[in-house]
Amino acid sequence: MSEKLKKGQTAPLETDIKKISIKLIDGFPNHPFYVFDDDEMSDLTESIRRNGLISPVIVRQKADRFELISGH
Repeated sequence: MSEKLKKGQTAPLETDIKKISIKLIDGFPNHPFYVFDDDEMSDLTESIRRNGLISPVIVRQKADRFELISGH
């Protein structure tokens, strides 16, 4: 977008659903929530490995990688 945004305007969002390798997704370092590495998280991790991720996550592109924004 080459035009300046006016007060109250927001930039258009890219809302395409794409499959990307999980190896290209980095955590969001300023995320306000803390994830505990406990038994429940281990169970969730194993479930995702077995069954995949049912709900899509939201990422933003950062150079040739992606940053996880929502869906942790």
